Amino acid sequence: MAAEADDLPEEIWERIFNMLNGDVETL
Repeated sequence: MAAEADDLPEEIWERIFNMLNGDVETL
């Protein structure tokens, strides 16, 4: 996933982290 991660823009990662954080909070 490191190679794919390098290709993803920081904005997309921020959105992903926000979604993950939201899922964790709902749990």
